[in-house]
Amino acid sequence: EKQVIDKPVFSADSANVYIEKQLSFGPRVPGTAAQKNAAAWMEEKLNAYCDTVFIQNTQVKAGNGKMLPCINIIGAINPQAGKRILLLAHWDSRPWADMDVKDKDKGVLAADDGGSGGAVLLELARQIQTKPLPKDLGIDILLTDVEDYGKTEWGDDSYALGTQYWAKNPHVSGYNASFGILLKMECARNSRY
Repeated sequence: EKQVIDKPVFSADSANVYIEKQLSFGPRVPGTAAQKNAAAWMEEKLNAYCDTVFIQNTQVKAGNGKMLPCINIIGAINPQAGKRILLLAHWDSRPWADMDVKDKDKGVLAADDGGSGGAVLLELARQIQTKPLPKDLGIDILLTDVEDYGKTEWGDDSYALGTQYWAKNPHVSGYNASFGILLKMECARNSRY
């Protein structure tokens, strides 16, 4: 028998409010008050929308050798379900505007690269709460930190440090998802879907 899921309606306005809230903290750079405050706010939101929330509060090593605080936030919907879908995005922002023509040493607010992915996933969690999933299907929302601290000269492994940490230390031992969807730069100009 075919299962019918009552699809929720995504609210772009709500997602935009979530982006604005993240920007209000300032650049979400590892080791700043903005990082801590944004993480606490996202944890609060996931606690309201998900059944279980996991926090990975750890240290990761940057490409320049500096140890950085990393806060991965994971919200589980129907955590008891065996069939799982992983949705992930990073929420941090670059500590330097290396692609800018001026202010290259200033942190970036990252509305579209960092802010939008988390906002979309928070809105999805909010909507799923209004129209629950079948009990045999679970969704994990992984908001990763310290993704954008890397530099080309430090190598590819200097990026995605929060995701690298989670991949080696999943929030649930033996974690396995049927598939995953990574969101990146959803609000970039001229985005295509």
